[in-house]
Amino acid sequence: MRSLTPQFLVSLFLFLLTIYSPFGPISAIAAEGKKTIGLSLPLSGPYQKLGEQMRFAAKLALEDYKKQNNSATIQLKIIDDECKAEQGKNAARQFVQAQVDIILGNLCYKSFSAAQEILAPKQIPTLSPTLRHPHHAQSRKDMAWQSFTFGGNRKIEISTTASIMLQRFYNKPYALIDDGSIEARNFIDAIRSIADARGITPIHVDNFRPLQPAQSALVRRLKKAGIKGAFVAGEANDVAIIARDIAAQGLDIELIGGEEMAILPFINESNELPTGIKNLFAIMRPDLLKLANAQNMITTLKSQSLEAEDYHLLGYALMQLAISALEEDNINDALSQRNFPTILGNIKFNDNGESSPYLYQLQQWQDDHFSTQINE
Repeated sequence: MRSLTPQFLVSLFLFLLTIYSPFGPISAIAAEGKKTIGLSLPLSGPYQKLGEQMRFAAKLALEDYKKQNNSATIQLKIIDDECKAEQGKNAARQFVQAQVDIILGNLCYKSFSAAQEILAPKQIPTLSPTLRHPHHAQSRKDMAWQSFTFGGNRKIEISTTASIMLQRFYNKPYALIDDGSIEARNFIDAIRSIADARGITPIHVDNFRPLQPAQSALVRRLKKAGIKGAFVAGEANDVAIIARDIAAQGLDIELIGGEEMAILPFINESNELPTGIKNLFAIMRPDLLKLANAQNMITTLKSQSLEAEDYHLLGYALMQLAISALEEDNINDALSQRNFPTILGNIKFNDNGESSPYLYQLQQWQDDHFSTQINE
């Protein structure tokens, strides 16, 4: 029988703590030296609220871990990347100088891709909760990016979006619209190919100039074409303005946006939408706040008088995953091979560094939020 030495008892104690964490498994890291986790987030500008939510939740996850592991020596390096390319590069330089082991955040592709020019040669892994750019997989392969994302596979998003949209617009005159960007145009071209193959061809294809205070001209073209439904590949603020102008002209046109619409409740354009508007939809992943594993986290936030949002959960899950990866000798190998339990469920990345644990659903705008409960 094994003797109960002090070393054995300490090991047993740490093991039990990793199992009975109130927010799911948080691994124990041996105190063999200081570890540094970087947070690259938009802490100013239009996406500031999302960055602040992720920062709060990531710090909370680290505090929870440290309560269970008194010997933990993990520290944070937090930098505002502003969701801009040049600031993304500046943040990357600071992370390299600080000798960070892993970087979390990277909400915007511009700041993320710019940072990779500096981070990739250093083989510093980066984790994003939302990145799903169509060039990510190829760039990751060609330039040896150590990048990982919860954003999922763009091909799955396109096929699912097309299926849901075509079912919604079946026997309706509909349009496909993009904001003129290469990414949006490619997305629309892919959807149109699927639509043509199924014999449900759009009767109108259009584009618009983004970041304008009004989109009345586009709306007039839709009216002239007799459109009853339209899918728009563009940013949430532009889609909201189109929906507002459709309502202002009294038109009965259903407008559907993509995953980009998830930020609509957090931006000013949502305040410009008429109360009771029913014709604005989005094809997005489900409400993370209803996931069973997330309920303890939500309760904790409520105890601090905070209303839980998706990016709270994403920030907490990213930190859980990062802490688990840091216990391995080779972090990049661990991220490529392991299955990571988080409050969002189990996360495992494919060969392209992508993981998509959620299913896309049609959701309807209901005054200040999207809901899967559709009111016709």
